[in-house]
Amino acid sequence: MSKRPARPVTIARHSGVPLWLKIVGITVAALVGAHFYLIHQINRVADSLVQAAGLFANASHRGGYYTWDGNLGIRKFRIESATGGTSGLSMAELELETPGWWWVLQLANPLESRSERLARSFNPMSGERGGGLLPSTEHLYLRMRGFEVDINELVPPGLPDIGFSSGAPFETEGCPNVRYFVPLQLQQDLHLRYQRTDFSIGFSVTGPEQATVVAELDAPGVMNSRFELDFSSDQPRRFLESDGVGERPTAMRWILKDFGFVEARNSWCAEQAKVDAEEFQRRHITTVRRVLEVYGVRMAPETEAVYSEFARSGGTLTVEATWPAEVPPDLFATYPADQKWQVMHPRIWHDQEAAAVPLSLEFVASRPLPSAYSGSIYDLLARNADAGAVAASTPLAQLGERMRAMTAPPPEAAAPAAAEKPAPAPKPQQPTRVQPTSIALDTASLIAAIGERVSIESDDGRSRIGTLTEVTPETLTIQMRVSGGKANLDFSRKRVRAVMANP
Repeated sequence: MSKRPARPVTIARHSGVPLWLKIVGITVAALVGAHFYLIHQINRVADSLVQAAGLFANASHRGGYYTWDGNLGIRKFRIESATGGTSGLSMAELELETPGWWWVLQLANPLESRSERLARSFNPMSGERGGGLLPSTEHLYLRMRGFEVDINELVPPGLPDIGFSSGAPFETEGCPNVRYFVPLQLQQDLHLRYQRTDFSIGFSVTGPEQATVVAELDAPGVMNSRFELDFSSDQPRRFLESDGVGERPTAMRWILKDFGFVEARNSWCAEQAKVDAEEFQRRHITTVRRVLEVYGVRMAPETEAVYSEFARSGGTLTVEATWPAEVPPDLFATYPADQKWQVMHPRIWHDQEAAAVPLSLEFVASRPLPSAYSGSIYDLLARNADAGAVAASTPLAQLGERMRAMTAPPPEAAAPAAAEKPAPAPKPQQPTRVQPTSIALDTASLIAAIGERVSIESDDGRSRIGTLTEVTPETLTIQMRVSGGKANLDFSRKRVRAVMANP
């Protein structure tokens, strides 16, 4: 009996897209969708910041971005005065440094709206103290790269001008004709490898019941200034949203690290003043004493000696103080300033902590600077033009009053009609406006006016207004505010007809 031939089994082939390609396609589509959703959320936050700042200034940005490790940022964020003033804030990148993508996914949860998150955070039955607007985290920092700020227009009279480019305190004290350094001076005059200044603020969990708040001003190649404030907390991972219960400050540190700025500053300023290094050091310390008196503070000789060594040779300067654990916070808040400082046992040292000495300060009445003066603070002292008297209130208190005056007053409640209307108080006399004054065209008079706002009239009858920044035998240079920043304008002295201060 012969066998029937067996036919080969045909395998049915399924037509269509392979499974692996479907998985890849779905994954790519999900990533693309997540990318656009995240960029949209970042841009919404950026637009909200611009709208809020637009209530009192001009603001703009160039869009959002994120990094591979989960940081979120905004490019080219800028705030400028809406009245044409010189005050402004700008940064190349405004970046939120997060713990990672899991924290970002919880923050940008598309399944929960803002209203639902607010309702959950304020729900008294949730059992979470301090709310839940933000996911818990070990650290969170706001980085401002390429940080530039000018607030001297807003500073109350009597306070010294402030510069943020170098990151150094007392950066120009003792120098002639300069109140603070700008980036161009750090690069061309001091020959430092300055690229930009970064400002960071945030916190990190540094122990089971401790969180540290950090504010850092970093100018790579120039100086790093870092302020740390330690807090004890029973919920350190929710430190930002805590209601304050169970928290108290425990210690503070201020650390200055010099990367060549001190030596370059000392050399350049001594050369400008045509004095030796020791004479400039004497001028620097003298001017620092006067600046501290503005804030109602004097350094003891041993404290001044430690700072003087740092101001001469650079290195690292550290200031540290601790809050007394045995004193209740409510009682400590009632102490006067000198007693608070004493019980905190502050210390200061240069390079080596073993050489630390007590940071002794004397709290005195504040002596503001004159409301208007030419040149630097040392120039003011050298001309014996320091007419600043003891003030009834400190300049910082005046700054607080000015900020409170900017807020809208609360609505007045309806009051019962008074039986007798009091006589109106006499109106306070308005201060007279500073009158324009002519400046002589000789070199000495023009140098003394550096730093002032002047009007320069050329022989063609045209005038330009700006801040006088440089005087040479051939030219005068003023700094003017233009769209997008500031620009320098040079005038040939042969063509200058008149120079007016306070135009």
